[in-house]
Amino acid sequence: MLIEKEGYTFSVDIEKTKEYYDNLELCNCDYCLNFYAQAGRQLPQIAAFLEEFGVDIERPDAVESVQLDDKIEYISVYYSVCGKITDQNDYVREINDKQPVKVSVFNVNSGNYFLNLQENEYFGISLRGFCFDWVLDKPLQKNSKRNIIKTVKQFFNKKGD
Repeated sequence: MLIEKEGYTFSVDIEKTKEYYDNLELCNCDYCLNFYAQAGRQLPQIAAFLEEFGVDIERPDAVESVQLDDKIEYISVYYSVCGKITDQNDYVREINDKQPVKVSVFNVNSGNYFLNLQENEYFGISLRGFCFDWVLDKPLQKNSKRNIIKTVKQFFNKKGD
């Protein structure tokens, strides 16, 4: 399926994309759980944008975040879409969806890369620079650290299957 946005054309296999996400095991760290709990509600315009590509906003490939007092800043949230961008340049826009969020659609061969388990030809979508309040029923641990080594090991173990 071809999707056109502001002069850009994306060739997307929505069914393969949905199948990929149906089988994706999500991270269960507190920062990611906090994201999943409210992404669709807090970013409805971006959720609709992603849905056009067959992506559920609450099922990202990867999340980079940091704690800021009682909020979590989501530095980057990554999604992969089966297909390709037919234009050479990346699509970058700011969408003001209750707060400004930078949305980038990019070719992975343009030097951008993120951990994922995609086996099909794909391009990436990233959301950058937004914050969510802490909404989980458990208290936010001050200065908690995510175990990146565990995440990387899980990624490579899945690739080996």
